[in-house]
Amino acid sequence: MDVIFLSREQLIMLELGGQVRSVVSLWNYVPKNFVAFSSHKGFMANHPDVVRRAAQAMLKATAFIKGNPDWTIEKMKTSSGYSTEAATAMYKDIREEISADGKIDADLVKRLIIFSIDNGLGQKEKMPAAGELYTKEFTG
Repeated sequence: MDVIFLSREQLIMLELGGQVRSVVSLWNYVPKNFVAFSSHKGFMANHPDVVRRAAQAMLKATAFIKGNPDWTIEKMKTSSGYSTEAATAMYKDIREEISADGKIDADLVKRLIIFSIDNGLGQKEKMPAAGELYTKEFTG
């Protein structure tokens, strides 16, 4: 097989086993410190307190994961069956890339929209404005 698309977890396992090597990684184009938390607009409008608490819980979990590498790696091993080497490699990726404050960079969202249009992933006429894709209401 010449080309295959894998999740990062799948790729790490195969790389560690010497079965594949990464030539191009789409993760190089994904923003660092990025966390996606989605909710239906109607739910956010009708239950902002629930969404706010969920967002805060996610940020607390993120802080815990970043601050407790040994615990996190052990959980990855026991819950997913990863080797110490695989769990450690995945943890390093996760730790570097998850947001500590949940804030979104508006310019980044605009660049992702442009990237999507330029690469045929969406039609310009059907793309929502960047401001419609996120809210600062829950994270500031």
